Amino acid sequence: MRTARCRHGRLEERLRNAVVWLVVLSLLAIASCRAVGQGAAPTATTVQSVSNPTPSSTRAARTPSTSSTATTTDAAASPTRSTAPPTVTPAMTSETPVPTTSSAGASLDLQAIAFADTRHGWVAGAGIILATTDGGQSWTRQYGGTGTIHQLDVVSATDGWAVEDDALLHTSDGGRSWLPVGKPPVPLTRVDFVTATVGWGTTAGAGMGQGPYATRDASKDLLYVTHDAGRTWTLQHTPIPVGGMCFVDAERGWVVNAPVAAAPALLATADGGQTWQAVSPPPVFPPATPTPNGEQAPFRQTLRCVQPNVLWDLVDLGPIGVGGGDSYVLARSPDGGQHWQGVAQHLIHVPSLAAVPPGPGKYDGAFDAVDATTAYLTGACGIGCGPPEGTTALGRTTDGGRTWQNSPAIPGLPATFAAPAFPRPTRGWLLVRWNVPPPAGSTVSPARSAILATRDGGMSWTLQYPRSPFGPVGVVAFANPNAGCCL
Repeated sequence: MRTARCRHGRLEERLRNAVVWLVVLSLLAIASCRAVGQGAAPTATTVQSVSNPTPSSTRAARTPSTSSTATTTDAAASPTRSTAPPTVTPAMTSETPVPTTSSAGASLDLQAIAFADTRHGWVAGAGIILATTDGGQSWTRQYGGTGTIHQLDVVSATDGWAVEDDALLHTSDGGRSWLPVGKPPVPLTRVDFVTATVGWGTTAGAGMGQGPYATRDASKDLLYVTHDAGRTWTLQHTPIPVGGMCFVDAERGWVVNAPVAAAPALLATADGGQTWQAVSPPPVFPPATPTPNGEQAPFRQTLRCVQPNVLWDLVDLGPIGVGGGDSYVLARSPDGGQHWQGVAQHLIHVPSLAAVPPGPGKYDGAFDAVDATTAYLTGACGIGCGPPEGTTALGRTTDGGRTWQNSPAIPGLPATFAAPAFPRPTRGWLLVRWNVPPPAGSTVSPARSAILATRDGGMSWTLQYPRSPFGPVGVVAFANPNAGCCL
């Protein structure tokens, strides 16, 4: 059954702004529509949205379990098609301490997310930090400034850090106060704290040019350490330019090299960064095709580690042609980098990774390593993936990479940035951000943001903020194959 979006001038713009009262009324109307189609009285406000079916290459995996006796499917099992698309249910709460728009009238531009547990979480972006203490049912503004916050790192419900453009903010009271602390000579790009006082930070050497062939000043790809919650920072010397790092405690950690024209490198420390030893990186190498300057194309690595010494590494080798997506692989090491296994990939032409299942999209997004066996990765698919604006999906493993499952496309989301935060194996949040066409007379495309929550590992989602972020067609619901409603 085909559905068509109705575009009607100013009405489309009003729907795009997601006015809360209109969304509530729409949900009630859809619930009534579904019940009428089934010949029954309206009884619920849960909405099942239409999404694209999972590609036939998707592998099956059991629902994650905390029990040590849980069984999993074999990695060589035949691919299966998921028959239950994820659902999206707008959160129905009366308390809205944070408006869906900023004082200037534009939707908030959120770019970072972190959760300490299933109740305490934060999101941040352009000049703002929002916090929740009830699992996202309500959000309150904790900080307002002029800079943009690019990363959040929290170690508990009280202690956290926010990396701003040229500053580092710290809270030790759950966000009631966010205060500037010290910073290295080169602005920080990421921090990783293992206690309320001990943490590491990386800086980046931004160079000339744009896109994948931009040059870098590798002398500024540095690693710093702090032992006083960020008030002072000490440079740590590493044999390679640092492009990423992670630590499991005050002594053990790993670094990967910066995105330069060289093969990936991985170093480990067992003494807090005083000395480093080379270990094996994932079996992935930059593509042989040279750049216009005659060099090999750079790559990007995102490294995460969890106790005791499990590493997860997302290696992105860059774009493949026009519309081909990125060549990437998510890999896992159970022993600190001594051995690696591929978990999910897209167009990685390495014999040892040939049997690795496909990732959630042509373009890799962000990933979150929940524990030693569970990790989530977002992905996007543009042209040729259903709707003209593309799709966004989530993939996961719950058995240490032996199996991988891509969930169906998240209803209503275009191909966009999505960052997951899972404090528990099945309980998590997704921060999504996309741009809309610029208003008349402007060339700037405003950013829109939304927060979604799941209790079942991404098979169903609840819109927590704002109430309806997905443009003029906020909800599509069908009562049966022949009757449905579109708003």
